[in-house]
Amino acid sequence: MLEKTVKIANKYFSIELYEIDNGATEENADGEKFSVYIICSGAGKITYDGGELDVKMGETLLIPAAMGEYKIEGTLKAVKSYVPNLQKDVIDVLLKNSFSIDEINKNVEGLQQ
Repeated sequence: MLEKTVKIANKYFSIELYEIDNGATEENADGEKFSVYIICSGAGKITYDGGELDVKMGETLLIPAAMGEYKIEGTLKAVKSYVPNLQKDVIDVLLKNSFSIDEINKNVEGLQQ
């Protein structure tokens, strides 16, 4: 299971907290942006086409923009940072998950609407 919380979002960067509990989440490095994960607690692995990498608390990893699909597995907390397309990566995702535009503007620090 994945719980993802957008902490800060603006045109320069987005910071999200990932809490993964005995599950896996599919992600996609879509060729437009890279991502950086800082593993805050726990351990797991990143699985991608061509390999896998074990990760644990205190480690930082870079997901290249061209990586394609990957999975994050294990029980861990991580901070993810990337340069977002605000509409596509933040606002549309939150709207799809039943947040109103007022809730988004009130609760996502740094978002200017």
